[in-house]
Amino acid sequence: MNKTTIKSQYRSSYPEIKQGFLNDNSRLFKELFLALSDLLCLALSLSAAVYVRFLVQGEEIPSAYLDLIPYLVIAALIFQVTGLYANGMSPVQELQRLTIATSVVFLALAALSFFLRDADNYSRLSYGLGWVLAIMIVPLGRELTRMLFVRTGLFGEPVVVIGYGPSGYEIAEYLVDNPKSGLYPVVVVDRRTQDRGTPPRVPVIRSADILEHPEMIEVFKGIQTAILVTNEINDEFMDMIVEERVLQFRHLIVITNSRYISSLWIRPYEIGEMLGLEIGQNLLSVWQRAVKRLIDLALIFIALPFVIPLFLVIALLIVIDSPGKVFYHQKRLGQKNRYFKMWKFRTMHADADEKLKSYLDANPDLKAEWEATHKLKKDPRITRVGRFLRKFSLDEFPQLINVVKGEMSLVGPRPIVQDEVQFYGKLFPMYCEVLPGMTGLWQISGRSDTSYVSRVHLDEYYVRNWSIWLDYFILTRTGLVVLLGKGSY
Repeated sequence: MNKTTIKSQYRSSYPEIKQGFLNDNSRLFKELFLALSDLLCLALSLSAAVYVRFLVQGEEIPSAYLDLIPYLVIAALIFQVTGLYANGMSPVQELQRLTIATSVVFLALAALSFFLRDADNYSRLSYGLGWVLAIMIVPLGRELTRMLFVRTGLFGEPVVVIGYGPSGYEIAEYLVDNPKSGLYPVVVVDRRTQDRGTPPRVPVIRSADILEHPEMIEVFKGIQTAILVTNEINDEFMDMIVEERVLQFRHLIVITNSRYISSLWIRPYEIGEMLGLEIGQNLLSVWQRAVKRLIDLALIFIALPFVIPLFLVIALLIVIDSPGKVFYHQKRLGQKNRYFKMWKFRTMHADADEKLKSYLDANPDLKAEWEATHKLKKDPRITRVGRFLRKFSLDEFPQLINVVKGEMSLVGPRPIVQDEVQFYGKLFPMYCEVLPGMTGLWQISGRSDTSYVSRVHLDEYYVRNWSIWLDYFILTRTGLVVLLGKGSY
């Protein structure tokens, strides 16, 4: 690892930047790791499907299936054409493309089997089961690959964030906290000469120092990609990058700080020689909401054989654990600013208020926590079964009744009470246009660990960017968050 020394008169701090073959080709290695993961998971899915199919029927697996294995290399080409090894994809876009590409791969294998010898040995059931397994296993394989190589330091590309105002700071902090994004900031460039209030976790170089001392440009030679926050850097330094190309980055990522176009489903719109951006407001469409409603009802109908036994078991445990009703309801604001009863399994003792008062009187140090958040991490009102139900969000299951009645959706903004309206401000009318959801972006982003300001922005983002794929992504991530008990009280 090379470290460039810096003269004492500079205000900047030099970073340590890896240089060499691995660093210069970090994008290539990232694509290679993901491609190997995809091929391995596809082969595993097909093999498991074939094994299960012939094991159930008690037959020997035909050797003809071995002839298909070399053709799985075609999958890498299909994934590449679908853009699955490109940078800058959101998790939702990646899930969408993975599902489409995986479906194409299995259709191609099914078609190919008819051109090979002994086509009768190939089973359509095996392909169908393999496809179902693959659309679950391939995304999981990618997630595990990222986790593995992030820990070993082999996954990720070093970047410089140029522009260190509010947006640049937020970007740098996000990349530090989310190494699986594939980018990690090694240095930021700040146009301000004075130190900012919050100490940065990434070394800072002042743009003024670079302009005065061109030899400092040497520090960027090990970085191939720059994230350029256009409104947070001075024009002179911008010209050095874009026009004069004094700083020659292979890849430039331009960021706008406008929250109005910070949208997943922004579409380019060409008007003459000018480029416009069409901002999504997807869930404000009556047609889109009708499609979403049909999907909700279809998923509930499919899940009924599993949901009903689970309901009965939970109800029995609640009755055994403590006296009281199985269900309780809360009054929440829903679509069109109308109140509805949101159902849950009971998780508290029948004399919850008396227990809380006694607990706070005995623990005055926790009274301030209660008055500030109306939550306690060790709430004496919660029953033993209730604590388990809350940890894994099983207490929310009765809200399926609200979904069937058309008061809620499976996915959407979180239902709120009247006191929370103030936090939404001018966004509240948009919130009232859609059905609240059992789960949503807030729940998969930390639940109790997420600030209320972030929660409001997540709700706005969801309404503007809704798609079937976004709901699919949220539902799959909800299962993982619930199993880990992340962010719950």
